[in-house]
Amino acid sequence: MTEQIQEKGLSKGCTIALIVGGVIFVLVVALIILVIVKKDEFASWAYSKAVISEKRLITEADLPGIDTVEVNRIADEFLAKVDTARYTQVELMPFVKFVQDGGMDEKVDSAEVAAFLNAMVESFPDLEQYKNSDGTDDMTEQTDSPAVSEQSY
Repeated sequence: MTEQIQEKGLSKGCTIALIVGGVIFVLVVALIILVIVKKDEFASWAYSKAVISEKRLITEADLPGIDTVEVNRIADEFLAKVDTARYTQVELMPFVKFVQDGGMDEKVDSAEVAAFLNAMVESFPDLEQYKNSDGTDDMTEQTDSPAVSEQSY
């Protein structure tokens, strides 16, 4: 009579499943820690992508009455502040609300451009200085020379 000797321990399939589960758990924990530590960089990247995308849409739309130079100037200053300045998420809520409310759809009109500019200015009020105060294009007298455009502000 031959008796089968039963092995003690887990089967191979169960052992492999535990190892794979452990590796996935460690990766998820590492990802969570990375997101917590780098959240400001991720947020800055997301804001930059949103602004660049909206700038492209506005430029391609070529809407009458919209000063794309003003839009680009304010957007570039906004990006510079997002990249270098210390800000709170509360300060950027107007811009986040603009994005959440569908401001980043593929259809651009003058109301969306105004909302885009207002969201950036509400987030950083000192950007107001880059807006055309009378609603007209104050860039008509300028040339493409950077020195001339900086002097005329």
